[in-house]
Amino acid sequence: MVFASALLPDLLRSLGRKGALRLVYEYLLGGRSKKELIPILQQFKDISDLDLYVQRMNAVRKEIKHADTAQRRSWLIKVVEGYASLRRDLKLSWEMYRALDLIRLLDKPKELTLSRANDLLQEFSLQEEGQTPEVKGHVILKADLRGSTELTASMLREGLNPASYFSQNLFDPINSLLQKYGAEKVFVEGDAVILMILEHANLPTQAVARACGLACSRL
Repeated sequence: MVFASALLPDLLRSLGRKGALRLVYEYLLGGRSKKELIPILQQFKDISDLDLYVQRMNAVRKEIKHADTAQRRSWLIKVVEGYASLRRDLKLSWEMYRALDLIRLLDKPKELTLSRANDLLQEFSLQEEGQTPEVKGHVILKADLRGSTELTASMLREGLNPASYFSQNLFDPINSLLQKYGAEKVFVEGDAVILMILEHANLPTQAVARACGLACSRL
């Protein structure tokens, strides 16, 4: 069985990978006679030259029968090496499947945001998907109202709504300029708002100049 297994791959290639693997293997082992095998092989339409097909199987069968000790040792080593490679590949494939089971693909926006915030998300973007350039610097801009405490108290005495006043005269005008200057709101509380403009690598964004322009425009 060991020697037939060693010679079977080369024999199948010489047979054009036609017929049935199990039949060829059993014939090499002597489990089927030539008289029994030929009627079965005649049913395979892909075997065009049946005589040549049987001759090649007979040659390998005789080679196994008359092989000397050195040849048998060579076949044995070949089978052991093949078995060891199979065991190695099976273990590696098992490790691969185990590793793949640990991977969780996220497609829901909330899960992506949460995983990214926890620094657990591994993103592999294609070049054509437009990866976000690396941030190399930033500018922070703060805007608030002087004397806002006194202003708020006087408005309340007059029955006015300070929140509406600040929204119409401070926050709304700032919001209208954010996209123009590429700024982002970082912090908003009461009468103060903190903005940020990022400077990206390989992109001449001129963050400081844009921050100055934003300050002169409204703040």
